[in-house]
Amino acid sequence: MSSAGYSADGASQTSQLGTYKQGAQTITVRPGPQSFHAPDRAVIRVSGGVVDSITDEQGQPLASYELEPLLITGLSDDTNRTKRRLLTYNEIRRT
Repeated sequence: MSSAGYSADGASQTSQLGTYKQGAQTITVRPGPQSFHAPDRAVIRVSGGVVDSITDEQGQPLASYELEPLLITGLSDDTNRTKRRLLTYNEIRRT
């Protein structure tokens, strides 16, 4: 969950994407204001390392639940970072 941009419930800095709380066999997901997906919370029950069920907060079953995609890279114009730009395939120099 952390690698997807969510912060642990009760963390000193809360992620705008959302928070999660991990229990012994459950993960409760609370999307934040910048989450791309629905604002509805979900409880994911895990058994033996496998998702057993996904429900809303009232215990109603959900067919699926979408999380933020894993960030592959962050492009930034910050002066402390290397500036980058996207290239097309034809712009790549062949050696």
